[in-house]
Amino acid sequence: MRSKTLSISAFATTLLLSAPGHAATMTFTDLEFLSTSYVEDGIVAKAGLGQFNGEGDYDDEGTAHLDDGGTPNPVFVTFTMGGAFTAKSFDLIPLGFAFYDCEEEDGGECAPTSFPNVKVSGFIGGSEVASMIFDMSVSFGTILFSDAFTNLTSLVIGFADPPAYGYCDGAPCSHFRIDNVVLDGPPATPAEVPLPAALPLLAAGIGVLLAAGRRRRA
Repeated sequence: MRSKTLSISAFATTLLLSAPGHAATMTFTDLEFLSTSYVEDGIVAKAGLGQFNGEGDYDDEGTAHLDDGGTPNPVFVTFTMGGAFTAKSFDLIPLGFAFYDCEEEDGGECAPTSFPNVKVSGFIGGSEVASMIFDMSVSFGTILFSDAFTNLTSLVIGFADPPAYGYCDGAPCSHFRIDNVVLDGPPATPAEVPLPAALPLLAAGIGVLLAAGRRRRA
């Protein structure tokens, strides 16, 4: 009886302490043409090493446009919330690149090629705890985050360095759009989270079990 009572009590405590997270989505609907910061649905986006552009995609919905004008100073955007959060996904819309592979020359000319040019990093404080680097010509559309992107304090979407054996002919070296950044953060209004409807009945049941246990021991 004692172990059962403790189990029920622990379950009740879990119900009391748990609260649903705030699943937020940044759609960039109101992002201006040139911006250094943008706030939407509890998410804060800040540009590093320059500005990111607000643009409409083919459906006239807002997106954020990131340019790599040449390493080591590509544009990147840092996303934060009011506390720890889990990164769920974002949409990547490739635009193009101007990188030339000079490792193998054909007739004295370098060949245009793609490379793993997108880098996404998750941070806890100042420490990088998760990262993804991939080629936007191969991986695009909705990009899903792994479980490593959990309990973050910041998420950075930007560019990976191009290979040393090539060069960027013109600007941007790479550029793409992002949209629908989904983060699961702290409860939006923790004080207003309702108690489960069955919790009063559960509490009453625990009281009955405790009383029965005392009578049996007596």
